[in-house]
Amino acid sequence: MRNDFIVILVIFLVIGEFTFIRGFQNNLQISDILTIFVTFIIFLVAFALLTTSIANVVGRILNILFKE
Repeated sequence: MRNDFIVILVIFLVIGEFTFIRGFQNNLQISDILTIFVTFIIFLVAFALLTTSIANVVGRILNILFKE
């Protein structure tokens, strides 16, 4: 679990660095760059939570239908 946490942090760090570099190349202000980064992270978290919720619901439905 600890290795997974480190990998996730490294991925977010790389995404953030790429966002900052591209933002400065496009002459964006720091608030615009932070807004883009935060919005992207919120999108990723929401997608992960939604996927987990759907998987849990499907698992519960399958447990009810195929209960032995």
